[in-house]
Amino acid sequence: MAMRPKTACDVGSCEVVSMVKACKTILEPIHFCVPRKSELFQDDIFPDTPGPDPSMSASEWLGGANKPAIKISLEGGFVAKPKTEFKPTVVKEVKEEKPKTETEWKQEVEALNKRVAYLEAEIAKKDARIKELEN
Repeated sequence: MAMRPKTACDVGSCEVVSMVKACKTILEPIHFCVPRKSELFQDDIFPDTPGPDPSMSASEWLGGANKPAIKISLEGGFVAKPKTEFKPTVVKEVKEEKPKTETEWKQEVEALNKRVAYLEAEIAKKDARIKELEN
């Protein structure tokens, strides 16, 4: 497991710790959230935290200097969740069709056979025209 930096936490959902668990085939994120009713920034659980900028250079550190980390506020990353309006969905009634009779099936098959014959004739016309253009 590896703990992600505090700046990677979702401040809007009061996530205080974010970790990544390495499994055999995937990386599984694990989130620890504090349940809060308020939708405002929670400064008591999100104090200033070390930011991405270093407080000293490598040469200063190698020289033995010791400076505190530059801290940033997480309030800038806080985005209030938009309030969604409740919109009920309209349920459409599905009309049940009664089963087709044998004569209706025969009529449908006949109509489809006519359509197939028409399309085959069109293909034959197109093939003949292609052969004319090739010659």
